[in-house]
Amino acid sequence: MTKQPKTRKIKASERLDDVASNGDLALSASTPPPPPPETSTDGEILKTTATLPDWLDKYIYDELGAKFAPDHERYENNLDLNKEEVLIYLGTYFPRSYAEAFCISNSLLENETIKNAMSSKGELNLLSVGCGAGGELIGMLTAIAKHLSNVETINIWAFDGNDKALKIARLLIDKYTDLPINRSKICASIIHREFDSFKESDLNEFKIGKIKFDLIVSSKMIVELIAQGSVKAYYDFVKTFLPLLSPNGICALIDVTIKHEKLNKFNPEIMNNQISKALRELNEFQTILPSLCRENKDNCNICRFVSYKFSVSHSRKNNDQSKIAYRVIARKKLAQESALTLQTEVLTANDCPSIIERDIL
Repeated sequence: MTKQPKTRKIKASERLDDVASNGDLALSASTPPPPPPETSTDGEILKTTATLPDWLDKYIYDELGAKFAPDHERYENNLDLNKEEVLIYLGTYFPRSYAEAFCISNSLLENETIKNAMSSKGELNLLSVGCGAGGELIGMLTAIAKHLSNVETINIWAFDGNDKALKIARLLIDKYTDLPINRSKICASIIHREFDSFKESDLNEFKIGKIKFDLIVSSKMIVELIAQGSVKAYYDFVKTFLPLLSPNGICALIDVTIKHEKLNKFNPEIMNNQISKALRELNEFQTILPSLCRENKDNCNICRFVSYKFSVSHSRKNNDQSKIAYRVIARKKLAQESALTLQTEVLTANDCPSIIERDIL
C-alpha cells in the first residue's frame, strides 16, 4: 500500500482571511495576444460541455465569494494574484478548468479498456503539478466518482506556487470529501512550490520519485513557464514526470492557446512539438489523444495547429467557452489496447492545416 500523504482539514470559516497578505501585486501591462489561428474544432471529444455541480456552484460563489469577471490579460500569469484576484479567478477560470478536466476524464473512463485498467486498483495515486485552486482536481475526482465506484482510497499530491489558491484547493477537496457522491477515502498533500523548470531533483525533494501515479495532470501552468523563459518546459515536464506513471497510468497535459510574442509562435505548436520530441526519446510511452497524434505515432505536424473548444454553464454565466490544446499519454501497452476500442472520425477543412477532429470513446 502506498504511504498516504498527511492531510489537515481547514474550516470553511477560515477562508482566505488568515493567508499571509503580500498586498496587491499587479503585473505590468502587456499587449493582449492576437487570437489563436482559426483551427479550432467543434466536435473533438464526444463530451465537451459541462454544468458546474450545484454543490460546487453554491460553495464557490455563495460561501467563498467567487466573482465572475473575465480579464484574460491579467490572468495569463497567476503566481502573484492577491486575495481579491484569486476570488475572481475562482469564479471565472476555475469552472473552465473543472469542465475541461471532467470532460476529458469522463470520456477516457467511458473507454472500457481504460476503465477496466483503473478499476482493477482499489487505490489511486493522483499528481497535479500547478494545481491552482484545484479546478482540474475536482473535475477529475468527479469523473472518478462517476465511473470507478470501487476505488477505496485516492492519494493526492498537488503543487502550486500561490498560497491563496492552494488554500482554496484544500477547502474544495475537504468539501468534496464529505459529499455523498464521494465513496473514496481522500488523502491529500497540498504543497507550496514555485517551479521555474522541471528536473529530477524536484522528485527527490518532495519524496515522490519512487511513487507510481495512476493520474498525472498539469493544467494551464506550463504556458506560464514558457512565457517566463523556460522555453523547454513541456519537454522537461514529459521527461521528468512520465517515468512516474504506473503501468496503467495516464498523464494529461492541458493548456491555453495564446501566442507567445517573443517566440512568435502559438502555444499549441510549442506544446505539441516539445511533447512529441520527448515521446520519441521515451519509447515506452505513446499518445492516446488527440487521435491525430496517436495515429501518426507522435510525428504529427498537423495537430500542433489544432485547438479544442469546451463550454461550462454555472449560475454566473451560461455556456462560457474556453479553447485549449491538450495531450493524453500512457505507456504503450495501455495506449495501444485502448486504441482498439476508439472510433475516430477525422474531417479535413478546406484550408489545410485546419483540421476538424472527432474522438468518440
